[in-house]
Amino acid sequence: RSIPATNHSRTLPRQRLSPHSENLQSLRRGQTNVQQWAGHEGMEGMKIAVIGAGGVGGGLGLAWARVGHDVTFGVPEAKMRPARDKIGGQAGRLAVATPAAAAESADAIVLAVPWPAAQEAVASLGDVNGKLLVDVTNPLLPDFSWLDEQFPSGAERIASWATGAHVFKAFNQ
Repeated sequence: RSIPATNHSRTLPRQRLSPHSENLQSLRRGQTNVQQWAGHEGMEGMKIAVIGAGGVGGGLGLAWARVGHDVTFGVPEAKMRPARDKIGGQAGRLAVATPAAAAESADAIVLAVPWPAAQEAVASLGDVNGKLLVDVTNPLLPDFSWLDEQFPSGAERIASWATGAHVFKAFNQ
């Protein structure tokens, strides 16, 4: 059987999966992409800065730490205690720091904050020139309306604030 892949406005070529395909077998075992990638050459032990420790950022960070990555949650000083409480006894591969400290030595930075806090969060990162920045924000206002038509892409706006960073949009539809 084939599985359609879509990218919002266009349909991508269909991918045929044989019953013996590694990807199909992984799906049947209930493995997530994070679990699949963890054992691949060059993917173990990445240093990931997750800016924001809420539902999305916290979930991603905990999952990445479970599969062997070093995750530092970057949060403002006022939110450090709740973030430390969230990771609790899972320290080791998890840490909490300011956004700038988390981003400084990271291989990848994941921006996982509510849209109204995104610009301030990017500004708090310091120099991101040449860094990989994965944007998982949704450009919605508090009433869930779309931000505006001038910048239909939140990632475009993030890229304009994160001068010199390699910005990628991920983990949302």
